[in-house]
Amino acid sequence: STAESALDKVNVLLNKMRALAIDSANLGVNDQAMMQANQDELDEAITSITRIANFTQFGTKKLLDGSLSSATGTQISFQVGANESQAVYLYIDNVQASALSTAAIAAGTLNYTDSAGASTAVTEFTSLDDLTTGGSLADGVFATTSGWTTSQSDSIAQAIAVIDEAIEQVSSVRGKLGAVQADNLEVNLDALRVSFENLQAAESTIRDTDMTREMAEFTKFQIMMQAGTAMLAQANQL
Repeated sequence: STAESALDKVNVLLNKMRALAIDSANLGVNDQAMMQANQDELDEAITSITRIANFTQFGTKKLLDGSLSSATGTQISFQVGANESQAVYLYIDNVQASALSTAAIAAGTLNYTDSAGASTAVTEFTSLDDLTTGGSLADGVFATTSGWTTSQSDSIAQAIAVIDEAIEQVSSVRGKLGAVQADNLEVNLDALRVSFENLQAAESTIRDTDMTREMAEFTKFQIMMQAGTAMLAQANQL
């Protein structure tokens, strides 16, 4: 539940980033100041995603920074039974911005020339970080108003593809967590509850008093005692 709450915030940020990308694609109505504002907001959103991934923890255990991913070989273990090896194991993927999205771009599709005149072929976005100011696209994917050998709209289209890939990755992590909780942990919990109730019933059968039978025995002996007392009284009179 802790991880899911954090991932929900990451999803909100990614959808906001997608909206910024769609807005920035309207190059006919956005001037340089508007594009820079969108870029600044994009940078902050990406920074926030990494911050959420680094700060989300249960107790002292960080959940989303990649320390519990399959890449590290470290996984969470939930003991769900009373015996050895009766446990559920779970990996949680890294959701830092540097680990989200590997949407590839065909070689030579994008070329960027910086202010010093140096030309760089941008052949692949390796993560969300590449969309930020100072990433692979130098001034940011939105804010750059010159330097693109191809049109800037191409770079924004690729940015949308990168963000979509990141949304899909985060949704996959959320789906996996939900599946483990609903189809594994909660099912085991229900089974344990039934087992506990049955165990209590068995113990009750063995240890507890059968009140119906004991009351019948009590009543029988009480009647016999009263009858004996009455007979004794009559014998004394005689």
